[in-house]
Amino acid sequence: MTRILHRGCWIWACTVVLLATDTAFAQSGNWEPVKFQLGEVRYTVAGTHAEEFRVRADAKEVLVISQVYEELTDKMILIEGPSLEIDSVRFQLVLGVLQYGNDEVPAWPLSFKTSSTWGHLPVSTGEADTDTLHIPGFWHGLPPLLGFADMWTVEAWLEKNYFEEVRIESYEAQRGFFSQIMADSARYAICCPEYLIQAREKLAKDISDFETFQDLGLEIVYHEMRLEVRGLVAGVPFRHNITHRP
Repeated sequence: MTRILHRGCWIWACTVVLLATDTAFAQSGNWEPVKFQLGEVRYTVAGTHAEEFRVRADAKEVLVISQVYEELTDKMILIEGPSLEIDSVRFQLVLGVLQYGNDEVPAWPLSFKTSSTWGHLPVSTGEADTDTLHIPGFWHGLPPLLGFADMWTVEAWLEKNYFEEVRIESYEAQRGFFSQIMADSARYAICCPEYLIQAREKLAKDISDFETFQDLGLEIVYHEMRLEVRGLVAGVPFRHNITHRP
């Protein structure tokens, strides 16, 4: 099986795109959690540090992007507002894959992306005018909420539906990567001859020799997590769309 990162937004009455504010990000030593507000509804992401995220917001949109490896999965979001009533929170993942080459170069994303179905997230009612949204972890918590037994089942679903498309892109990416190593063979012969051996083996393979994501050296990740929050605040219906990009 491939290694999976435990790392690593739609109807638009109001759209929140999770990217901490530029000001918060610039302040060194700021340990405040990520916060944003839409109308009368305030959101606080517990267990986060504002400077580790970048948040841009206007009256209709909020975008939250991780600046380091910290994410919004496996987090609690405190939602507050006058006479707040949350009706539902649903989510969707935009899935993709990372391509591994060798230990010298970090894995890089391929262009392939596909969206999951929509699932529902649990919301707990707390004190007056306050609810808590729990976002489970990417590996263990989210797949069952999307109808999958576990992340291996997600991988099997991706292989069944998109393998040929992904294989072509991965094969071409690998050939480009390992051809560059062979072009610099003099340097690699001195520092790391094992990379030359690996490159020769990879370049000798036909595309048909790669039969699984594991053969291709791929890792499943998510590029976006989209949240849709529906409810009432002060008796007025609202619908907020929140996007997080890890």
